[in-house]
Amino acid sequence: MRRKSIAPAAIFMVLMIIISLPMGVIRSADDLKDDLESLYYYDKTGISIYDETENRKDQARNLLTVTDNYIDSHSELTALTVPLEKALNSAENSYEESAQLSASMKLTEPFLALYNELTENSYISDEDRRTIGNMQIEMLSSRDIIANSTYNEEAKKLNERLDKFPLSLLDGFHDVQPAYYVER
Repeated sequence: MRRKSIAPAAIFMVLMIIISLPMGVIRSADDLKDDLESLYYYDKTGISIYDETENRKDQARNLLTVTDNYIDSHSELTALTVPLEKALNSAENSYEESAQLSASMKLTEPFLALYNELTENSYISDEDRRTIGNMQIEMLSSRDIIANSTYNEEAKKLNERLDKFPLSLLDGFHDVQPAYYVER
């Protein structure tokens, strides 16, 4: 009786292991991205990054509305409203979670520039001054909420994992992109 060679079976088994390892790593990366996306809507502490980005857009819209009361008599405000309008338009037209967060964070600088111009001048009413002061508090506190969220920590961890072996080696074989997060 002739003994069968186990070499083909061993080669097949090694090939299957070699193929399955990258597939498992890629699936793990996809799972991390899915977990991060769910944290965007409600993280472990009940914070909704989505709601915070919407709040930031609302504050930008509100500041532009208040500014409309003064722009006719103070045309220099136009130079400050245009960058905020562009940033707001970008934030409103971002659809992927990481892009939404990034665009929302880009509202801060033009918002504060316009806010500072309005508050440094005496032509705005006391009521509007208080109103935009509350808007500024909302804008900055939402940034802090996002920076201290579970989502933000998990986004950093995802990016670190994407930069390390074995995911870095398989970069072209998965579609998981680095996530935007807010520096503290």
